[in-house]
Amino acid sequence: MLRILIIEDDKSNQEVLKGFLNMIAEELNQEFQIDVADDGTIGSDMYGEKNYDIVFTDIKMSVMNGDEILNYIESRNPDQVVIAITGSGFAESKKVFTTKYLIVIFKSPLITIF
Repeated sequence: MLRILIIEDDKSNQEVLKGFLNMIAEELNQEFQIDVADDGTIGSDMYGEKNYDIVFTDIKMSVMNGDEILNYIESRNPDQVVIAITGSGFAESKKVFTTKYLIVIFKSPLITIF
């Protein structure tokens, strides 16, 4: 079972990403355990309590933004797979995240993509 943490403060984006991951799990005939945090503080608490295979995090959040989350995760597990999600452009995002992390740029809200 793949353990996934989504840290996203927009409820509709949470649902779309969770639905997308569930579609992938079904297609691969796999089970994903998906936990969702409504902001960075909740996400860091959840990350501290469990081991996750993949973390998806929004970059721009009102409570504990993406760079703060990433610093926290990196201090606990430098090899953690993190996929950063943003509706902002890459130029802004690359200031926050090193090339070690995958940055996925979506138009916001995610619902417009699917």
